Amino acid sequence: GAARGAAAGLAAVTAASHALLRHSERTAARLDADGVSPHRGRHGRTGIGAHRGGRRV
Repeated sequence: GAARGAAAGLAAVTAASHALLRHSERTAARLDADGVSPHRGRHGRTGIGAHRGGRRV
């Protein structure tokens, strides 16, 4: 019934979020292995300092 449908939906959402999390972790690990540290990206993906007059363009 409704409970089973809700449980199935929750399981699907949980599985999807886990898959996305694993994928992002794998991507981050691969970037880190390539020598690009997450704190010193070429373009400063975090945007810290970019809006505060940072001279890195």
